[in-house]
Amino acid sequence: MVHTVAELEVANRHLAEGVRCVTEQRRRIAEQVRTGRDTGLSTRVLKTFEDTLQLLLEHRDIILRDQAQNNDS
Repeated sequence: MVHTVAELEVANRHLAEGVRCVTEQRRRIAEQVRTGRDTGLSTRVLKTFEDTLQLLLEHRDIILRDQAQNNDS
C-alpha cells in the first residue's frame, strides 16, 4: 500500500498526542499517590493509553516501512 506524506504527518501527530496523554496520566497518578488517593482507575486508564500508544507506534512504523519499500522500487 502506498502511504502519503500527509498520512505520515497525521500518524506522527497522533503518536505525539499519545505520548502527551501517557505522560499526563503518569503525572496524575503520581499526584494521587502523593496525596494518598486510590490510583486503581487511573492506573487502568494509563494501561489503556499505553496500549493505544503502542498501536499508534506500530501504525506509524508500517507507514514508514511502506514508504521505504516504495522508494526502493
